[in-house]
Amino acid sequence: MKTKVYINGTGSISKLDSSNKINDSVIEPNYKELIPAMKLRRMSRVMRMNNFAALMALEQANVKCPDSINIGTAYGCLTDTEKFLSTLLDNDEEFSNPSAFINSTHNTLAGNLAILTGSKGQNFTFVHNENSFENALLDACVGIEEGSFDNALVGGVDEKTEILETVCLNKNIGEGASFIFVSKTKNETSLAEVLAIKIDNKNLELSVFVDEFLKEEDISLKDIDLIISSDEVFEVPTINYKKITGEYPTATAFACVLATNIITKQTMPQFTNTKVDNLNNILIVTSYSKQSKSLILLKII
Repeated sequence: MKTKVYINGTGSISKLDSSNKINDSVIEPNYKELIPAMKLRRMSRVMRMNNFAALMALEQANVKCPDSINIGTAYGCLTDTEKFLSTLLDNDEEFSNPSAFINSTHNTLAGNLAILTGSKGQNFTFVHNENSFENALLDACVGIEEGSFDNALVGGVDEKTEILETVCLNKNIGEGASFIFVSKTKNETSLAEVLAIKIDNKNLELSVFVDEFLKEEDISLKDIDLIISSDEVFEVPTINYKKITGEYPTATAFACVLATNIITKQTMPQFTNTKVDNLNNILIVTSYSKQSKSLILLKII
């Protein structure tokens, strides 16, 4: 990217607590700390997670209203979708409540966040399965580079339900909400730089995909100090973030927040039992299948 893009704030709701201990389920905060109680009453669980994580990122960046909101989600408000469809079937497809449908749509998350923050700029929802967050971040970086806006709030959100766990048998289904606030402006809150993003559209082998990416960025694997990935196939210290998040399409957003925190603090989390000095470049590698791979490279500032 020609224009430098900085991460100035992060927010996440996941299984990882403040002491870097991995819990069995997502740790939900006291939502009233950032969201007015009257508004909380009208929010579903995934909406609460979405809004709280986003407001965390904005608070850290010392920003109240973002220029743009980009959210990646594969499932959207899954609980509301299930409620809408169940009611539709129970009532023989008659007398459906329109509000249930409205709450079930994928762009409800971004729209509600815009109302909460007063943002009147770009408001996009990216539904690209496992690459939803990556596309949201890529669009934000392109928008900043083109001058369409100066900053963007970018997140990845997905929830799990009993029906989803039933359908996905024998899988460690996860959920979570993670956001980063990106800006063209480097200031006192800046944490890391987004150096490059790439999504595989050629059905390449993972090693070939990574090699091509590194050549494009004119760096070698030796320049990568840490890899955050579910595939431990490179001779570089690696954190398997899926052991923290479980399997859900937008878990890459959590990996991005984790990488930002590590590169900022220059300290590896205790649960890794690994020590790495001079964390300058962190590569996030996502590989669900041959058809779904992405790379995000973060750099120290």
